[in-house]
Amino acid sequence: KSTLLLISIPAVVAFNGYLPTICRNTRLMTSRSDSIAFPHPLKPHAVINRRHVNLRLTPSSSSDLNSRIARFYDESSSLWEEVWGEHMHMGHYGDNGDEKKTNLKAQQDMVDRLIDWGGIPSSPPRTVLDVGCGVGGSSRHLARRFNCQVTGITLSPLQCDHATARSMRAGLSNRTRFLVADALNLPFANDSFDLIWSMESGEHMPDKVRWLSECHRVLRPGGRLLVATWVHRNTERQGGSVLGHPANPGLSGSERRLLDKVSRYYELPDWVELHDYRAAAAAAGLRWARESDWSA
Repeated sequence: KSTLLLISIPAVVAFNGYLPTICRNTRLMTSRSDSIAFPHPLKPHAVINRRHVNLRLTPSSSSDLNSRIARFYDESSSLWEEVWGEHMHMGHYGDNGDEKKTNLKAQQDMVDRLIDWGGIPSSPPRTVLDVGCGVGGSSRHLARRFNCQVTGITLSPLQCDHATARSMRAGLSNRTRFLVADALNLPFANDSFDLIWSMESGEHMPDKVRWLSECHRVLRPGGRLLVATWVHRNTERQGGSVLGHPANPGLSGSERRLLDKVSRYYELPDWVELHDYRAAAAAAGLRWARESDWSA
């Protein structure tokens, strides 16, 4: 297959005052035991009372990462919707981050900028897979822009229900569908999609090679995989294997501890850098097309 992989790095979860070498502009902090302040690119330092949503401050005892991710988003998605609306991802505020616009417009612009940057062919995709679709904001945007059929998958039954309901209200039930499914075991036949879209979901994938291999399998020849994901800073290490942050010799101890903390909040596996995505893409048989760092 002549499948393309395009990786973009949006403003990776930022921690100004903690570790500016990773990224900038938002903060992670804990306050009293009854509240948590979490990274929020639209409203930094938002403090949410834990009586309203159970965002765990300690690692779950469960060994099943998928179950923990599903539970996290089942418990928190209504909050994200209240604060962010239908788009559960960061916004684009211009190349210098200083454009004045509403949060919704910034999030819509993020989708459009990623589409434009990815060089979607003049012949638009007919079938799109949205991996980690949240409540379907990107799915509906893609369906409108390309007049195509979009399938969104999520581990969260609540997100699937909310995405379906939102599409029904938007009059897009005939062009979007949503499933509870595992991206590492996609329930689709080979060569099913022209485009696979992943907006800030790759960081949840514990096995990057397996995930990209599954994407490769369900993409049609010449299809594209367009990814925006969180990564840690580039350590410029050598070697062709995927290496998570705990074993990366290019990170300091304080950097590893910070990434561990973020992983506990968001039920993330080991963080990787862009180099690791290159290695995973090669192992999965994908042809690397281009990359860009959109950190703030």
